[in-house]
Amino acid sequence: MSLKTVLKSWVFCLLVFSVFVFGIPFIANGASHEKTVTVATAAELGTFDPGYETMLVNVGTIFNVFDPLVRRDALQDMEIVPALATSWEFIEPTKLRMELREGVKFHDGKEMTADDVVFTFSRLLEEALPLSTYVEDSILKVEKVDDYTVIVSTPRPHAVLLPSLAVIPIIPKETFQEMGSDAFGMNPVGTGPFTFDFWQKDDRIELVSFEDYWRGRPQIDRLIIKPIPESFSRFAAFRQGEVDIMVNLPPVRAPLVEADEDLEVRSVVTSRNMFVWINTYIPPFDDLRVRKALNYGIDSQELVETVLGGFGEPNPSAFNKTIIGHDPNIEPYDYDPEKAKELLAEAGYPDGFELTLWGSEGRYIMDRQMQEAIGGQLSKIGINVRHHIVEWAEFWGNVSAERVEGLIYIGTGNNLLDADMTLGYRFHSARGGRYYQNDELDKLIEKQQAEIDYDKRMEILSEIQQIIREDAPWVFLHDVEDVYGVNKRIDWQPRPDEMIFGFDMSLND
Repeated sequence: MSLKTVLKSWVFCLLVFSVFVFGIPFIANGASHEKTVTVATAAELGTFDPGYETMLVNVGTIFNVFDPLVRRDALQDMEIVPALATSWEFIEPTKLRMELREGVKFHDGKEMTADDVVFTFSRLLEEALPLSTYVEDSILKVEKVDDYTVIVSTPRPHAVLLPSLAVIPIIPKETFQEMGSDAFGMNPVGTGPFTFDFWQKDDRIELVSFEDYWRGRPQIDRLIIKPIPESFSRFAAFRQGEVDIMVNLPPVRAPLVEADEDLEVRSVVTSRNMFVWINTYIPPFDDLRVRKALNYGIDSQELVETVLGGFGEPNPSAFNKTIIGHDPNIEPYDYDPEKAKELLAEAGYPDGFELTLWGSEGRYIMDRQMQEAIGGQLSKIGINVRHHIVEWAEFWGNVSAERVEGLIYIGTGNNLLDADMTLGYRFHSARGGRYYQNDELDKLIEKQQAEIDYDKRMEILSEIQQIIREDAPWVFLHDVEDVYGVNKRIDWQPRPDEMIFGFDMSLND
């Protein structure tokens, strides 16, 4: 026996021994060429149960596993297009008939039918889940006509019914009932382009392409989602090749990325706007003069230019400029420190006061630096800012439970691309609004939702924005331009709704 043959035999035996003793996987022929894309996000997913997730950074992960009835198509200017529903029509002003796609398979092989659609919506309407805010008060019921037809009934005409349906993932009735929410949340089963494979909390989620996906098999084999909340760590992982796409690339580091022949910066104007949320229920923020002083004391243009490197645009409205309903004629609060001081003096604070600004780190682009810059600007009008900057989970837990008594640096994403989502999520007292309540505003919010005449609805939304501007429950800051670091081997473009879909990716090599 030759030495070459002996060596081959020895290597083979070593590999087999490693598999059985150490668990080292033997790479089959061709397996090393698996097409994998790794994405570094800014927050950890809580659960794959769609009913409990509304934060967009996590919703994007979920929609790689699930499908809605209709979806937003980035290749068609984010228009609503068919998904699990192939067609629809309003048979009455309050009844939408939807024809479902036949032959769609869940990842466990069961066919998706009207029973699954009815179950999905019934659960949201009967249980007080976070995702229920998208359907409660706007959908009465979803009924089965036959296996491939449903009727969606609303209590009144609903101007944004279709966009609302685009954010509801359809779950399998039988499988979900067998597993229960907790087990399903850790081992999800959907109809989406990727099936669940592995989840190590605080490390990574691994999804693999679904061979029987109704739109065709994805062009990549495996999608890995890595939560890396801290900005520098996320950037380091990207530079070292551990991840292919990173969210929230700090603009100051963009030149380093552009100087690397294998990497590049990709950006998109998003539907998110940033603001400082004010708890209007407690002194001194229950005084309108104080809230207006905060607005006059902040120079949003300077913040965008100095902290964000120009990746953003000041916006005096509560609505992002890219979404339906934004009024470009809303007047901004000009930067006027002297006027701010006058208002504080009138309110009884001639020497200013001290407050706490709550915020997270890593969730938004340059978020710590932005909070510190806001504190610096407010110091010029006599307000001493104490910063309370924590990881997102702790931050949002306190904010959503209304335990924050100071100011809150936060953003509002909008994957409906319609003003109604922001209104329901931030202002409507019946749909999740916190820290501020206005009876007149509640009535107008309900009125605009029921107005199907576009021009009349835009008039109502303009009035709403003016009320919000005058009431100043926020310090209005800027619209977000998302900045991503991307390995050039990835053919993929960011979307304005912040969704990161593996189905839209392919590899250049």
